[in-house]
Amino acid sequence: MRARSHVRAERDPRSGATRLVDLHSETPLLLRAALGGLHLVGGAAGPVRGDELALSVVVGPGATLVVRSVAASLLHPGPGDPWSALAVDVTLGRGATLDWAPEPTIALAGCAHRTVTTIAAAAGARLRWREDVVLGRHDEQPGDVSLRLDVTRCDAPLLRQELCVGPSMPAWDGPGGLAGARRIRSTLEIGWESSAPPVPDLRDRRLDLADDAWLDVSIR
Repeated sequence: MRARSHVRAERDPRSGATRLVDLHSETPLLLRAALGGLHLVGGAAGPVRGDELALSVVVGPGATLVVRSVAASLLHPGPGDPWSALAVDVTLGRGATLDWAPEPTIALAGCAHRTVTTIAAAAGARLRWREDVVLGRHDEQPGDVSLRLDVTRCDAPLLRQELCVGPSMPAWDGPGGLAGARRIRSTLEIGWESSAPPVPDLRDRRLDLADDAWLDVSIR
């Protein structure tokens, strides 16, 4: 299956409110306007191995977009060998705000999925980007997952990160990897006021990227 979905949010110059001026969805990437923002809705089982999905998000200058999901997303196995793929392209205009925090993504046994997210933020843009991955259901081994995040700010590289976990990845679950953990949550924040530092825990990490940008990672 191939699907292309996109959304564009713009600030109304008269009222100052944000409007979704362009909204297009294809199954299984269904986008639905909601009070205060946008919801991601799973329109069918997927992605399944072999699916090729793409999502484009544009937040215009001064606009604010909050993105949530109605339920967790499941990465499914399939009859073929090709990995499923999701390409997410995000553009933030000057002074734009994007708060992206969907429900967790669950990697089912036998899945093989790759997500590549590219974010370009202009001057003064604010971003909160959360990725939450659960490796397998209860008492189930996970499939393979590859997550790449490339972020530029004012055309300069800010973050390049890639996470690859699953049975086909060497030593992914050993002492140098997840060491038995089954949930990984990362939160990238740009342009927000710094929050209080987390309670010290060997499973939590914060990487400072700039004075007003950091990446929090929690492994459980």
